Amino acid sequence: FRSQGEYEEAIEAFERSARMDPSQAGALLNHGALLSDDLGKPAEALALFDQVLEFRPDDEAVLLSRGELLLTMGQLDDAIAV
Repeated sequence: FRSQGEYEEAIEAFERSARMDPSQAGALLNHGALLSDDLGKPAEALALFDQVLEFRPDDEAVLLSRGELLLTMGQLDDAIAV
């Protein structure tokens, strides 16, 4: 859905996946990327990345995405701390 610009449908699919398995890192990571990259909602994306880290605190993909997002948000010190 995301690659076709069907953002609402993509969000619904990500949310369904997260309801089925809240620790599903892939769906939440993609949902966060859609929010930050496509919809300009970095704070909402950051909240999703933090949600994943509650279940998977050492997930390198999520840590990297979180750090990159913090950099784009101008939060250099927080990005370095990741």
